[in-house]
Amino acid sequence: AGPVTFTVEGGTINIANGAVAICLEDGKMWDEDSESCVDDPEWEDDGTPPSSLSGTIDSDGNVTVPGENVVFPPLTLTEPLEINVTIGSSQDVAGVIDPLAGTASMDLTLDIGLFLVLFATQCQLTLPMSLSGTYDQTTGIADVTDADFAMPGASCPGNEGLEPLINGQ
Repeated sequence: AGPVTFTVEGGTINIANGAVAICLEDGKMWDEDSESCVDDPEWEDDGTPPSSLSGTIDSDGNVTVPGENVVFPPLTLTEPLEINVTIGSSQDVAGVIDPLAGTASMDLTLDIGLFLVLFATQCQLTLPMSLSGTYDQTTGIADVTDADFAMPGASCPGNEGLEPLINGQ
């Protein structure tokens, strides 16, 4: 029981029917040719902490992470257009790690802010996820995904005409 920190080691969020991909791992960028996240040659480690979730775990394996402790450094996408991306959570995260069963689960809602520079427009995307997967107690690594995730639509208050572009319609 005590403090716990999860570091995000991978993952991708695709928007606009896959036309824009956000790599969740620091120092990575989307490569259209390989359709995967690859090392970003322009990324410089400026000492910004990695994408992480920090909270507590009790003796029964119950995990709690306050929403403000869901931290992703801001990033800028440049293709197909410049988009400043912020990722966080306005909701607390709850989960369970069972080291004996080798399982992990977590309910996490990410709030994605997309500022489309060309249009000077802020769009918002809320992603509720029910993550589950494996936990290896020898390495401390949990590998989780949401197999039933359905991408919700983004909203662009004040410029709703951009919503079909962002939502890939």
